[in-house]
Amino acid sequence: MFKLLEHLFIEKKYKDKMDDNKRVAYGVLSSIVGIICNVFLCILKLIVGFIFQSISIITDGINNLSDSASSVVGLIGFKLSKKSPDEQHPYGHERIEYISALFVACSIVVISIILGKTSIEKIINHSNMNLDKFYIVVTLLVASIIVKLWMMLVYKKVYLKINSLTSKASSQDSLNDVITNVIILVSLIIAYYTDISLDAYLALALSAYMLFGGVKIAIETISVLIGEATSEEEIKNIEKEIASYDHILGVHDLFIHKYGPNKTFATIHCEMDANMNMIDCHNIIDEIERDFKAKHNIFLTIHLDPVEKDDEDSLIYKNIISNIISKDGYSFHDFRLVKGTNYIKILFDLVIPYKMNKDSDKILSDIKDKFMNQIKEENIDKDISYQLIIDVDNNE
Repeated sequence: MFKLLEHLFIEKKYKDKMDDNKRVAYGVLSSIVGIICNVFLCILKLIVGFIFQSISIITDGINNLSDSASSVVGLIGFKLSKKSPDEQHPYGHERIEYISALFVACSIVVISIILGKTSIEKIINHSNMNLDKFYIVVTLLVASIIVKLWMMLVYKKVYLKINSLTSKASSQDSLNDVITNVIILVSLIIAYYTDISLDAYLALALSAYMLFGGVKIAIETISVLIGEATSEEEIKNIEKEIASYDHILGVHDLFIHKYGPNKTFATIHCEMDANMNMIDCHNIIDEIERDFKAKHNIFLTIHLDPVEKDDEDSLIYKNIISNIISKDGYSFHDFRLVKGTNYIKILFDLVIPYKMNKDSDKILSDIKDKFMNQIKEENIDKDISYQLIIDVDNNE
């Protein structure tokens, strides 16, 4: 069914690869599907729930109403995220999608608390459901399970296509509803054949499950809004691709900033031979930046670090530093040598894990001591005054 909707409303209009417009179209279509299906299920469940006095069915009907409201928010979010950058928001508005996902999560939390309170009251008052016309309720629940299962698959497909947290949250919420309806159906069958009523208890358990799911989605969305670390795999892929270009000797200090699911900015330092023509270096950097925008939609900015490849003194001291640092499991970059009449300054960035920051002073002191000991042992320029200038870096 969704393939037909996809063909009619998206593929016919957007035949090219995924871009911002096509991405928004997927989000809008899934939101409209969610609104229609949830409103329909809500009306049916509220009618049946009140007729048969089932708090769990009423609970699930209200949950469907909150789902339809969440779909409306998602629809608005997708529409607003397409808005062009302006003076107040120069990086665009794609993060509105995250706010939509957070609203979905908050609505789930609020509804679950209200329904939990109602369930407790029903337990205290020993309220039982009316089991007349049992098969009507069973039919409704089975139909609801089928619809919600289909919706879950729709949202999941959209999430995988456009990487939208709003769609991911809606997919999880639909799965919650499938589980909810299955449990209600089981409790209904038990009550019908044994006279054991679990209705209110199940409603309480379901509200707790909804609360857990809502909090989980909220935490995940807030984490993205704060700014999550990029996966190691993505970092390695970007660094590997940049390092594959001609004349790039090394890369480091890659920082990635995401202003939405499809809006990525990145900066990186690239090492190149200091003896190369500056115009040639600039052309290579320009080529890499253009390629990343075209291939990956990443707005990349490259900082050039000149490296003395053939300076003998630089190679000698760089090897000493490398031997010292590698034994401790660290790495370094931006190595530079400044030679004076009777002094040598050695500058580089030391890469250590975040958890070691508190010990950084001791680590730097140890490196400097080991360096001086190595200089004395090898009798290298012993009349020279050495100064090690080390910056601590946590980015690999």
